[in-house]
Amino acid sequence: MTTLAVGFIGGGPLGPALSRGLIDGGFDLIAFDGDRSAKLTSEMGDAHWCACARDVAESADVVVTSTSGSDFREVFQAADGILRAKRLPPVIETTAMPLSMKQVVRKDFAERGSQFLDAAVDGTPSMVAARTAMIYVSGDRDTYLQYQSVLKAMCPQLNYVGTALNGSKVRLVGQLLATIQTTAAIEAMLYAKRSGLSVEDVIALISNRHSAVRGLFGDRAASAPAGSAGPESATVDATLRDADEIISYATEIGAPVELTSAAAEYYQRLSAAGWGGADPTALFTELIGTEE
Repeated sequence: MTTLAVGFIGGGPLGPALSRGLIDGGFDLIAFDGDRSAKLTSEMGDAHWCACARDVAESADVVVTSTSGSDFREVFQAADGILRAKRLPPVIETTAMPLSMKQVVRKDFAERGSQFLDAAVDGTPSMVAARTAMIYVSGDRDTYLQYQSVLKAMCPQLNYVGTALNGSKVRLVGQLLATIQTTAAIEAMLYAKRSGLSVEDVIALISNRHSAVRGLFGDRAASAPAGSAGPESATVDATLRDADEIISYATEIGAPVELTSAAAEYYQRLSAAGWGGADPTALFTELIGTEE
């Protein structure tokens, strides 16, 4: 049996972890990363590297894209992008790009007679590496079934959630809940501190009854400093981008987002104050110390 040739276009934070799953799954990888990051290059080892995204598309049976936000249009729509390929294979799109951009690209694929699977990843790079992340897949069901082995190699936990861009929509629902939950937990700890309570004692007392506190804070109250989260974690700026996307789409469909809007304003203030690269779930230690 011929081994499936999987194109992989990286550059995003999940790229190294997703590509490692494909390599461990025994797929032949044809790769492109405009920056040729050291981490991705080392993970992909013997992959065949191409000069551009178009070349990957023309050489692979299916293409996985895991780009950063700034690279999305270049990867798909530029002169040497995927959509310029003479032969256009199906694409499995794993990035957290705005729905408006994915809608345009999905339409372009349909006009070319190819398939676009929206495969939104719910999890950090460390969760992908630990095989605990989830992928919500939407698009043509037959295409999903045909390339299910590729998806499972990246994340064993899969959920097919229908057609269109439901995968990204489900991820945004989860992100909406996480954003509000994190913001509420941080504000609750500020409330505790200003009430004269020991924040560490409050967390210990209520964490067994409130899963949000247990999940966000755990044993970090006394020891976890705020700081640069790096690629392993969500950041304030990344959370803010997701919140802005949620609000934009909610406005389009007429959904209420009062709480998300309030949370977005909170993260905007943190970003403007220089906290953009910090992990939101670690911020509370610094915040309850400064009360700002």
